Amino acid sequence: MPDVGETWSPLAGRPALAIDCTVTQPAPAAAGLATALRGLADLPCPSVALLPAASAPAGQALAAVCDVVVATAD
Repeated sequence: MPDVGETWSPLAGRPALAIDCTVTQPAPAAAGLATALRGLADLPCPSVALLPAASAPAGQALAAVCDVVVATAD
């Protein structure tokens, strides 16, 4: 996505990104997860992770790169 910086920008696009960090089986491929983590870290807007109490390691990794983590009940 070449215009992701403009699309997810508090000034010109969407002001924030909410991410459901529920990861079901099968877990995402390591390469795909690494790409997602890099992309999330580079977004100019704040990112909010919704992290279930019983979360998989991939969900925890996604939440770790977000600006805000909200723990949710199962």
